[in-house]
Amino acid sequence: MEALEAWVHWHLPEALRHGPLQEHVATLHQVQAQDLELQPHGVGVRLREGVAPERRCSIEDPEMRYGRQSKHKRCNGYKRHVAISLEDDLILACALTPANRPEDEAAAPLKADLDHQELGPIAELYIDRGYLSSPVVPAVLKAGGAVIGRPWGLANGELFSKQAFKLNLRDKTLTGPLGHTESFRLGTVVECSAAACDAAPYGRRARRQPPGEDGQ
Repeated sequence: MEALEAWVHWHLPEALRHGPLQEHVATLHQVQAQDLELQPHGVGVRLREGVAPERRCSIEDPEMRYGRQSKHKRCNGYKRHVAISLEDDLILACALTPANRPEDEAAAPLKADLDHQELGPIAELYIDRGYLSSPVVPAVLKAGGAVIGRPWGLANGELFSKQAFKLNLRDKTLTGPLGHTESFRLGTVVECSAAACDAAPYGRRARRQPPGEDGQ
């Protein structure tokens, strides 16, 4: 890299101040800085351990990034976000973000596209949990709409999974699979005693029915 840049400085000094060559040299500097580091004793370089923040993954496209769709599934490039009318099965808005950016950043531009079309307030917003921290969510709730974010289907051995509980963030209540409801404050742990579960509407019947049979 140093030898190449020295040659360009000597033979094409004006090209580094104007034109596309300046951008290409800057790209080489960026790739070198994110992928290489000095050896422990300062002599020579080696591949960097780990991934540099905002690591560039494409020479041609400076905005592409490494990201994850889940804990085990990676993606390179961009994330595509789509807003669909569930009644008409029509795509109403779309957005594109670098793959390393959180999903909630796409909610605002999607909502802006919907507002531009004057479609009225959102009555029911079905979203992935990655969008829950977006300011669009409290705006929909404030306008009287409902926000539905279905959790992943998770097994929990002989214990109840998350899907067995109904979480109501508006009323701040949590209803268990046996019908007992507890109030909660954000950031706290909700506990239910065995006696309260037994006294729930479906408590005793639920405890007698093996999984997969009729009843709760």
